[in-house]
Amino acid sequence: MKKTFFIETLGCKVNQYESEAIREKLISQGCEEAKYGNVPDIAIFNTCCVTHLAERKSRQAIRKYARMVPKPTIAVLGCYSQIAPEEIEKIKGVNLVMGACGKGSLASRLRRIDNERMLVFNDPIAIHDTYEDMGLNDHEGKTRAFIKIQDGCDNFCSYCIIPYTRGRTRSRPFESIRKEASLLAERGYSEVVLISIQTAFYGIDMEEEIEMVEVVE
Repeated sequence: MKKTFFIETLGCKVNQYESEAIREKLISQGCEEAKYGNVPDIAIFNTCCVTHLAERKSRQAIRKYARMVPKPTIAVLGCYSQIAPEEIEKIKGVNLVMGACGKGSLASRLRRIDNERMLVFNDPIAIHDTYEDMGLNDHEGKTRAFIKIQDGCDNFCSYCIIPYTRGRTRSRPFESIRKEASLLAERGYSEVVLISIQTAFYGIDMEEEIEMVEVVE
């Protein structure tokens, strides 16, 4: 019997893109999205921490599923679990904790879980110095597509936590962007939105000189 899953995404368009990529990967590996009103086998939470309200919403969403019967396997990842993994670990019922990087490996890590223990994969964000190319082939049910082109930020503004949750700026390889855009065009999308954490930083970390205007073209 196929395992069913549910994904709740909190926060920005980048989180939404990454959740869609996770969804696509799970389906490709034989899982099935849970129907509305049904308790899933796996509940995934892609969290946000840009405000205290976002953190609270993340905790509330996780606890709601932790109270369900039968209890799903609960996986928590994203910005909130990057900076406060110990807070997530305290929530009874959580099985897997990951940070903001390595989301592409979620499916394989879920297979290592049993209900008797918790797995924690939360590397220091500073060690991630290359772009994680998750790739997304479709945006089911949507008329326009999103393409993630960059992650992280180097500004370290005094009021902003993003560099500590997403790390330094990392640009997606130009050919990878072009390939995804071409694929989306072939599938009939007539509008594409380029998304990132700090769009103006695209290319500054790359050896070859590529400017944002070239990506848009």
